Amino acid sequence: MLVPLPIFAISAKSGDIIVLDKDEVINGNYYAAGNSIEIYGTVNGDLFLAGSSIKIDSEQINGDVFAAGNSLKIKVKINGSLRLAGQYLELDGEVARNAMAFGQSLDLSKNAVVKEHLNFYGQSLGIS
Repeated sequence: MLVPLPIFAISAKSGDIIVLDKDEVINGNYYAAGNSIEIYGTVNGDLFLAGSSIKIDSEQINGDVFAAGNSLKIKVKINGSLRLAGQYLELDGEVARNAMAFGQSLDLSKNAVVKEHLNFYGQSLGIS
């Protein structure tokens, strides 16, 4: 008996500097590992990032975001959940579901919105 399974498209990048340009659209999950990662485009799937410096500044991510690094700056509408691990974390966007963060510090801007639960495990939480 064969059971049809959905096939999801994935895109993976690695290198020292990784940039997903504003006009790029990823229809599926996106994986990136590098020293510096900048996401300006749209991802219609989950986003998996590992790098020293990570910046997400796009219109929206239509899935969950998993990111680990030293410095993470998140300024995006996430239509899913957010999971962060890093030393310095900044959230200046909207999370439609839950946010979980592990790090030394988490700074929430006045524009930051988490519609369900926010869990932070770390040393310093700043709200501006």
